[in-house]
Amino acid sequence: MPAGSEARCVRKDAIEAARYLMLKQLVGDDAFGEVPAQALHVLVDGSTIQAAIKGEGVYEKGERWGRLGFVIDGCVAMLANGEDAKEHLYEHVFPGNFFGVSAMLDGGVEMARTAVVSRKACLALMDGDAVIDLCKQHGTLAIAFAVTLARRIRHTTALLAAQLNLTAQERIARYLLRFAGDTGLSEALEPLPQMTQAQIGAAAGTVKDVAARTIGLLEREGALKRERGHIQLVHREILARFARLVPMLFFALVSFGFASAAPSLAPAEHGTFDHYTFALTWQPGICGTEEGCLPDQPKTPLIGLHGLWASLPQDLHSQGVVDQQWWSKGCDLYQHSSAPPPLSPALDAQLEGVMPHFTHSLLTHEYVKHVQCFGFDATQFFETELAMRAAVESSAFGAYLQQQAGRDVEHSEVVDRFKTAFGTEHATALQLQCGKTVSGQVVLTQFWFQIPASDLGMFPQAASFMDTPSNEDTCPASFRIPAW
Repeated sequence: MPAGSEARCVRKDAIEAARYLMLKQLVGDDAFGEVPAQALHVLVDGSTIQAAIKGEGVYEKGERWGRLGFVIDGCVAMLANGEDAKEHLYEHVFPGNFFGVSAMLDGGVEMARTAVVSRKACLALMDGDAVIDLCKQHGTLAIAFAVTLARRIRHTTALLAAQLNLTAQERIARYLLRFAGDTGLSEALEPLPQMTQAQIGAAAGTVKDVAARTIGLLEREGALKRERGHIQLVHREILARFARLVPMLFFALVSFGFASAAPSLAPAEHGTFDHYTFALTWQPGICGTEEGCLPDQPKTPLIGLHGLWASLPQDLHSQGVVDQQWWSKGCDLYQHSSAPPPLSPALDAQLEGVMPHFTHSLLTHEYVKHVQCFGFDATQFFETELAMRAAVESSAFGAYLQQQAGRDVEHSEVVDRFKTAFGTEHATALQLQCGKTVSGQVVLTQFWFQIPASDLGMFPQAASFMDTPSNEDTCPASFRIPAW
């Protein structure tokens, strides 16, 4: 990066503002939550703030750069030459993230050319040796950089898995989803409007010709709009459909191979209840609180499944049973059973992959307490739960939660994102659940949706939500959405 770049990041007060923003980004990152404030201030105050414009290189492949980089604003990307001798983009670094960590830690050369790909960027550059010395003084800082690398490895592993299991069209659609707004057709986030078809193809693991055909198809289907050959607008929900991440239960069921239409679960008995509560878990949160999860707990997905619970049936209400008794005992008020659900090994494995692993089987608990007394078809019931979870995960709200992993959020913002994503004004249809970690930090553990029993098959369309009859939200005004 050319000398004098720091001057382009504007005046001295703007440099201080950039350092303040960097510090704020680090404090909000779960990986750096245990690092002493003094160490973070030394790291930030020792950085050189530089401004850059699109196309400007940061370092070259094979260079011993000797620095650590941090993106405050804008976007940089790693680029490498393919067998066709052309340069291909294969990884982005967005605001709030470091780059050059591997070479700093092992003393090796940089593995790819890195350059700015947004219109402009503001970067913090730190002397690598000074950062290593700081890590030796503060072990928690070294751990934080280890977590940073672990996240990068997980991301790379996910890309490799996608390369093996998804078509090029699905990979491109998933890649473009990163730049989509909350819902509907919206302006594409940086740096997508600057990217060529070849760069998009390389980032999705395919060639330019395949990317061009796919982008043309997506445009004809209304998933994006181009101006002068560059993508300017993207449609989250349509892209999600092409990415095998579809937002409505109907499409989720089809993509999972469960049914040809959204089912309406039909209880064989005791079906006179008013609504369902659909409970999802935030896996790092529920596993990080006092009860914890077993060592074999999968680290993906972040959004897990708890259960689908019918409200108090009218026949029990007529006998004087109150909500609190129903919540406590469930189906035991009708009949006791401890038998696990009769499911195929394949379906059982799918549920095992998304449910928290407790000492006692959560799947059996859910079936015994909330399902068996209604005479539901067990296979259809749990397939529906899986499809509903997938629909939330692939929605704008699900994307928002996953983007906030490791950060502090405001309760009101989470609710607003929910309302916007699903087009509902029923703010209390979302009930957030928080708990405390062993260190006393308040974190998100679960989030529940209230759904009229008659509208379950419409989930998660706007008409499928209702305000809760009793407030059970336990999260404060601000809390952490933890990462693993």
